[in-house]
Amino acid sequence: MAPIYAACISVSQGSGQPKVSAVMVVHDEDRRTNVTVEWDLPGAVNADGNPSEWLYSVLNRLVMGYDDHTVTAASVAGVEDMKEGLNG
Repeated sequence: MAPIYAACISVSQGSGQPKVSAVMVVHDEDRRTNVTVEWDLPGAVNADGNPSEWLYSVLNRLVMGYDDHTVTAASVAGVEDMKEGLNG
């Protein structure tokens, strides 16, 4: 079986700077790896009510500062660990 990769990126912004987090998962025959990361992006994005421009600006900042993330959680589970979790 080929490895399966998945990710979910969450982005929000109130009156301050955007909050960005991501959960990344790799699942292969022997193990599942989960990593959660967060970014502190500089300053608020002012897109004048245009959600497309806002998202584009946030994603651009994310790409430019991708390496400036903080790992907030990580786990690796083997097949036996996953079976125990389902049966427990």
